[in-house]
Formats: sequence, structure tokens, C-alpha cells
Amino acid sequence: LRDATMQNGDVVPEGELKATVSSYFINQVSLYVKAHIQEKITVSSVAAHFHYSRSRLSVLYKEATGVSLGEFILNTRLDFAKYLMKSCGLSVTATAEKSGFCSPQYFSHVFLEKNGCTPSAYIKKGSESK
Repeated sequence: LRDATMQNGDVVPEGELKATVSSYFINQVSLYVKAHIQEKITVSSVAAHFHYSRSRLSVLYKEATGVSLGEFILNTRLDFAKYLMKSCGLSVTATAEKSGFCSPQYFSHVFLEKNGCTPSAYIKKGSESK
């Protein structure tokens, strides 16, 4: 936080301090989510980690990024799942489990909704391009 509130050895001007601290905090939340994406993290568990209420953290995150924290967690899970399927050759079930989804069925449903293809088709398309 000290580094985030300093510019060239001087304290950030008072008018910019709130935005700077907010940006730093949102960055820390995002990093925490990415570091723990394999776990069954939720907005509530992230909020508890940072000693915020679920609703307050959700509002702060959405105001700062334009994306809800829940959506960020979901998108981060999906990105991690794509990485696992491409680089590790895991099955859909193993990918769903390792990327923190509650079930392979839910993972497949969300993956199809967000990517326009099933995880199996994504894996097949990736193996054909090798």
C-alpha cells in the first residue's frame, strides 16, 4: 500500500489518494482470486478474507472494474479451465474439479454459454490444431 500511494518518492496528491487506494485494493482482490481459483472460493469467502461484507465488496469491485466480483471469479475459473484443457490434456470432469466448479455438468453448461462450444469440443479443437 505504501508503494501504491507514492509517486516518485512523494505521497500521491490528496485528490488522487482515494482512487489510488481503491485501485490497489481491487488489484489485491483480483490477485487473491487468481491465486485461489482452484479452491471453491465465492464472493462471500473473498469478502471475509478482506474483512468486508459480501455486498460492500461487490459494490466496490463493480464500481472499480465494471464487472461484478462473481462474474470475475467465473471468468477466471473459465480461463483457468481453458489453460488446463490446452496444456494438461485433462478430461472435462478433471478440469471442472481442478478449476473449482461444483460439478462437471455446471462447468459444461457455463462453458457452452460463455464460449459457444462444449468443453469436449474445445478439447477436440485444441488437439486437432497440434
